[in-house]
Amino acid sequence: FLKEAKLAAEVDDPNVCRVLEVGNANGTHYVVSEFITAPTLDKILAKQGPVPVTFAATAVARVAVGLVRSHARGLFHRDIKPANIAVMPDRKVKLLDLGLTHMLDNPWAKVTKRINLKEYAEEIAFIPPEQAWGSELDARSDIYSLGSTAYYLMTGQFPFPGSATEMMTERQLHGIPRPSLVRPAVPRELDELVVKMGAKDPHERFQSAAELAAAFREWLPMSEWAALGL
Repeated sequence: FLKEAKLAAEVDDPNVCRVLEVGNANGTHYVVSEFITAPTLDKILAKQGPVPVTFAATAVARVAVGLVRSHARGLFHRDIKPANIAVMPDRKVKLLDLGLTHMLDNPWAKVTKRINLKEYAEEIAFIPPEQAWGSELDARSDIYSLGSTAYYLMTGQFPFPGSATEMMTERQLHGIPRPSLVRPAVPRELDELVVKMGAKDPHERFQSAAELAAAFREWLPMSEWAALGL
């Protein structure tokens, strides 16, 4: 936990909630992070439904930029979902909880005990299929979860609806579907990007956050793309 938190403190990106301090007080380890009061995307969608397609694409692009810098430190998020992406007053985003996910239980490990509860279905709605296999997660796992998030932002629906077991079974068999099947206004190029992010086989996804950010370059302001230095 301390190793990941210290690595997270080295990630300096405007799209990632900063870890400001890591320490120990009376035998208890603690992490101090940037204080974010902005609403997260799950709350926004619960209130107003799917967001504009261009905003969804730009949000995904900015998270991808944040992942470029965190993955460069060998730090994977492992829990990307709308509830971990805050939308700031200027409409930019902040990826939350980077470096803290080793403290969290694998949600899939708990699902088998409470398989039909809605809360667990929602908890695993964005995890990659390899997480159920017990495989080591990597950059491509974060990309899958971000693809699931993109689908949700554009459609207001989970990629694979149903109970927790139905969700996980379907993602073992199929990749994330095209958002345009639910929302025809989604342009073809975004359809194809989401499908590639959400391939069931990790080898068929974008292989790095840098490759993903480059694919979403069209939806990034030029200054933000230039600052990335790719």
